[in-house]
Amino acid sequence: MPTKKHPVAVLDVGAGVEVKAKHLLQFASMGAAYQKARGIKKPLVGLLNIGSEALKGTSELRLAYRDLQSLTDAPFTFAGNIEGTSVFNGDVDVLVTDGFTGNVFLKTAEGLATLILDRLYTHISPQDLQKIEPQLLDLRHRLHYAEYPGALLAGVRGVVIKCHGYSTPQGFAKAIRGAAELVEEGFLDIFQALTKK
Repeated sequence: MPTKKHPVAVLDVGAGVEVKAKHLLQFASMGAAYQKARGIKKPLVGLLNIGSEALKGTSELRLAYRDLQSLTDAPFTFAGNIEGTSVFNGDVDVLVTDGFTGNVFLKTAEGLATLILDRLYTHISPQDLQKIEPQLLDLRHRLHYAEYPGALLAGVRGVVIKCHGYSTPQGFAKAIRGAAELVEEGFLDIFQALTKK
């Protein structure tokens, strides 16, 4: 997902809706491996929660917080709990959550981005739109879901990108190009080597 600084990897966004603390730890490792393969040396991992305090959230989130905090040789740094309002600041490289919460978070963010773009195009005159066209194109590029190839299905032996059910032909093309780029970059070998550590 886009942020003010750089994209954040969000795990999970829908594959597993009910998870245990051990799964959240696995998501943290997979997300860190993904970001390391993309060039981030020591990814910062946050746990999506309803507050930043260690005792917030469900019992599984509290267990995951405790376990993530106690890791001493992890390939990432644990930043603690992250509230939804601060995700887009870009202070973490990996955002860990269960698939139910992650999917709701993702689709809410996409809906809000679509609303913002729609309101801008509806309420700004064509003459004024021309004046700010570069900024609008940049905003659309960063916010519109169709600009992103889809969700990478991590933990399988291959590069799998799952597109939205409402993806356009352009969205599918971006997904295919995104998968090809990951293959060309040797992402799968790097990812598998990092997750085995």
